[in-house]
Amino acid sequence: MEYFLLSQEFRELKVYQSILGLPPSGRTTPSEIATAIELDTRKIYPYLESMIRLGFALKESSIVGSPKRSIYRISDSLLDFWYTFVFPSRSFIELSHPVTPAHMHFFGRRFEVFIRDEVIPLLYPGQDRGRWWHKEEEIDCIVFDSRNSSVYLQGVWRRRGRLMDEGYLVYDLCDIEKLYSDV
Repeated sequence: MEYFLLSQEFRELKVYQSILGLPPSGRTTPSEIATAIELDTRKIYPYLESMIRLGFALKESSIVGSPKRSIYRISDSLLDFWYTFVFPSRSFIELSHPVTPAHMHFFGRRFEVFIRDEVIPLLYPGQDRGRWWHKEEEIDCIVFDSRNSSVYLQGVWRRRGRLMDEGYLVYDLCDIEKLYSDV
């Protein structure tokens, strides 16, 4: 599947294939991507820009801090799933062996995007929102309103009761469905 899609758009298929395989494993900065495919960091940008232009990747900057410290992620959920689970396990799948990858990590990443891009605009319409990170610290979503106040949110993919017991305000998928039905 991915070979056909990529071959229609890119000449250096192996390079693009390698790049797309890296964000699901956590290598999202240009230097991490370039190092992994043994390419000079300055030479990675044309590949990343082509992927953005054609809709295969997104460039994301922290809402607070330097916009120069951007990360890249796969824009399409299907391609993201493919490169997270199918691509690294193709030989096992082709040999009909069971595959047991870290599904929760994948669903957690996609859940964060869903909350930030779909739910937060319903809760805080018209407000600036984005992610923040610095070294190993990250906040999934920060919302700035017109009064210069902010809300910090974490999209967490785990048991609701445990989070509520820890004192967190928790919405589950049923709550999110109610938000959509009211709109």
